[in-house]
Amino acid sequence: MLVRDLSRRNFLLAAGVAATAVSVSSTAARSQDVKRVRLMHTQAGDPAMRKYFIDAIAQYNGENPGVEIIPEFIPWNEAYPKVQAGLQSGTPPDIVHGDPFAYGAMLAFGILEPVTGIIQELGWANDMYPNTRVVVEGNDFLVPTWAETLGLFYRKDWLEEKGISAPFKSWDEIIRAARALTEPEKGRWGISMGLKRAGKLGDDFFSVLTGLGGHIYNEDRTTAVNTPLFKETMEIFRQLCECSPPDSVEWEYAGVRTGYKTGKVGLHLYEPRTMTEILGEPYGGYGSGFPDLLDVTQWQMLPTRSAAEWPNKAFVRASLEGFCILKGSPLKDEAAKFITWFLKDRERYIRMLQTVPLMELPVLESVVEGDEYWDHVSYKRRPDIVPLLKGAMRAYGRSTIVNRKMDVYPSTVIAESSMALGSLAIDDALLAYISEKQPIDTVISELETKLAHFIRT
Repeated sequence: MLVRDLSRRNFLLAAGVAATAVSVSSTAARSQDVKRVRLMHTQAGDPAMRKYFIDAIAQYNGENPGVEIIPEFIPWNEAYPKVQAGLQSGTPPDIVHGDPFAYGAMLAFGILEPVTGIIQELGWANDMYPNTRVVVEGNDFLVPTWAETLGLFYRKDWLEEKGISAPFKSWDEIIRAARALTEPEKGRWGISMGLKRAGKLGDDFFSVLTGLGGHIYNEDRTTAVNTPLFKETMEIFRQLCECSPPDSVEWEYAGVRTGYKTGKVGLHLYEPRTMTEILGEPYGGYGSGFPDLLDVTQWQMLPTRSAAEWPNKAFVRASLEGFCILKGSPLKDEAAKFITWFLKDRERYIRMLQTVPLMELPVLESVVEGDEYWDHVSYKRRPDIVPLLKGAMRAYGRSTIVNRKMDVYPSTVIAESSMALGSLAIDDALLAYISEKQPIDTVISELETKLAHFIRT
């Protein structure tokens, strides 16, 4: 079995701590008259997206007497612990909208309902990029809504000052550029790396590793970290971190973006969210924006193994997010009806994505290749971004990597890998090697032990 049976009673918290599972029973004592469907959503940090969901849910509740969708918006890293707590108390949510850290853990422990029927009802099966389907033993366990493609931001003006050309086709080029841009006496540093033990470092490492053809688990579920490629990727990160500001030891996801937006660094790894924030509210983003960066910032796909492969054969890693339904929910039919209603209307789907422009990209090829989604003030202000993001989604579509937070092979989903990343095991290994300067073989040995634990437990 690729996914463990629910009868196994060992669950892991996202932090990697063992706990005891309980079977899904009932989400709550429910009214006889109103079926209350709990939706847990991890998009707590985007006000426009949150408001869009609240308004859409209010519309659905008004059109469907006898059913009430009750949303709860939480930080992305709280989803699985909250689901686990709900299981233990007998009050889990019915629907979760989250990222691989959330549904990966739930998938690993067999607590998700198949949702292939919803995808068929939507008529999406032949329109979705293949990599946007999380399929185990013939069943879909995620109704995807969007993909967040990881790439590299760079300051065009800083590079021009140094006579450096971009985009970059290899990691050697990026490392050379980061070194050239590192000028502490000017308050400038080459690249923004998240060196706080908070997940960003391991997340980025896994993306680079998979882009170079590596994995953290083999297809037979043994560890894949004691390899030349894994060590090579660790060395890439060591050299990049040498070009990151001293205070980046306190940076995680938001800190990395702030380092770039405040003019401290010239490069950083991130999804297009940074550009959404640079655009600001005047151009469909959010916040006041950063006008000084608006025309000097560019984004590209990450390099692959060979410079000759970029960009036409580049693989893009993306965080795939969407809806899943908890196994045993007494309201799974009502949950499925809501998800279908929410996504069936193409205009509604596109408007939802446009609440966080550039960041949340469509999982449907027809939407990516069409004009409606791109008819937005953000893309009109920076039309040069459109072909870059289209290219990224095409590259993601041809990749064999389903998303950047889960180890996936053509016929095997290793869901435990999302828990391994969420537990910060990769962060710990990198920090031991980069910051503590421990021998690489010692670091790899300790990491192998930790990763094997996730498969055994």
